[in-house]
Amino acid sequence: MGVDWSRNGVATASGMNNLTDGFGMLTKAWSNLEILEMSIGGAYRFNGKLSIGFAPVFAYQTMGLEMDFNTTGMPPGTPNPYKASLDNANAYGVGFDLGAVYKINEIVQFGFVYKSKRWMQKLEWNTTPDNMMFNSDKVKMRLDMPRQLALGINIRPIRQLRLETDVRWINYHDVMNEVDISGMNQPSPNGMVPMKTWNFHWKNQWVFAMGAEFYATRALTLRAGFNYAKS
Repeated sequence: MGVDWSRNGVATASGMNNLTDGFGMLTKAWSNLEILEMSIGGAYRFNGKLSIGFAPVFAYQTMGLEMDFNTTGMPPGTPNPYKASLDNANAYGVGFDLGAVYKINEIVQFGFVYKSKRWMQKLEWNTTPDNMMFNSDKVKMRLDMPRQLALGINIRPIRQLRLETDVRWINYHDVMNEVDISGMNQPSPNGMVPMKTWNFHWKNQWVFAMGAEFYATRALTLRAGFNYAKS
């Protein structure tokens, strides 16, 4: 996932008193975050009704960033636009998944899933301090992945038809509201100052889903579903 955002340089350095999060000069922001997870899990059936599963998760992420700034009003000789790029950096992490299914009868069963936070290493980029956006030879940022909770109900009114509905909560606010960062500067009315947190302002998310599965023949199963979530 990521962002590819731009505007036509409407903000300038001379308008820095009206900055939003210190980035009123920002004219382009591009990012790309890729995440790979791998797990080996197992499940145990206690009786005919309850099953519980657990899986440790190993995570890998890579991230690249680019920001362009309108430097109108900055000292003569400052490139315009001014580019600050961070090529892909990678990090490893761990977490776990826990799930349970409870079968009330042959028609109805409930499911529960808990996905822990993915505790990641810090992403580290090599930089050159002569770039005004950086104040160190390294930029460091930890970007943990959010924990999730999900509940679902599965109904089988007839043998060939199965219906399911789920609701999922994703705790983005915990990991992507304010992210600690070092080695990077940000514009301010007093010039460039070190950035301590990158304020993404992400909110928690609710995801709603429903689906149907119909066994048309022994060789053919039909499925359809609908998923809703805010951006």
